[in-house]
Amino acid sequence: MSDQSLSRREFIASGVAAVGAVLGTQSASADIWSDEGGSWAASHITHVGDDAAELEKYQPRLVTLPEDRQRMIGIYGWYADSDRYNTRAYNYWMKYSHQDSLTDRIPFLGSLFAEDAHLGDHEPFTALVDSETGAVQEVLYSGYHHYASVLAAENAHLSAEAVEGKETHTPLEVVTPHHHYRLAGTDDGVLASNTTSMESFLDAFPVWDDDGVWASTDRRTVADPWRVRDTGTWWDKSTLDYQFARIQLFLAWRDEHDNLVGV
Repeated sequence: MSDQSLSRREFIASGVAAVGAVLGTQSASADIWSDEGGSWAASHITHVGDDAAELEKYQPRLVTLPEDRQRMIGIYGWYADSDRYNTRAYNYWMKYSHQDSLTDRIPFLGSLFAEDAHLGDHEPFTALVDSETGAVQEVLYSGYHHYASVLAAENAHLSAEAVEGKETHTPLEVVTPHHHYRLAGTDDGVLASNTTSMESFLDAFPVWDDDGVWASTDRRTVADPWRVRDTGTWWDKSTLDYQFARIQLFLAWRDEHDNLVGV
């Protein structure tokens, strides 16, 4: 994974092509900042990067079943600095080959109701870290089908491993079949990068965009990780996917989940 690191102001001033030259990569790597030629990143984000060693510091510890580990393709990370919150957001999207439905095993009816089954699955986790001390302040994660759970650091069962003497890892259980997360015990799980490869989200973003991954996503929650604390979801609320997930949630047609923001 290349070490891509740039400030938003530098990006706007120099343009996509110049950034590509500075990074020594194709300009598509910086396209997360561009929407039809105009910047749509939040103005308070001043700097982004994807250095693997830096990302490993705050990655989650995962508790997974063998079938889910087999479906893992990689964990895709990036980080962003904010002058509004004085925190750095370490962001990780776990990618799976596919997601099954809870109804798949129902004879004849399974395929009729399996609207939550699909190829490709991408599940977010963010650690908000004090810019000066490096201490975790808060964690945000997909607590159910892209609805957000938010925990203060003191409630996140943090443990130390990548950074000696500093508790930086949140233990999360991957819930089958939707692959969202539930908080696990402090000593549970293994570092995500011990199970799958750590990849660059900045490189993956434009590729996933071309593949339609973000079609039902509020892209602002992707480019501004702090935003989901207010929206409570990564969904674009105008989409049918959001409405279907909401119906599942309130009809209790779902697997177990942690407390969700605004629900």
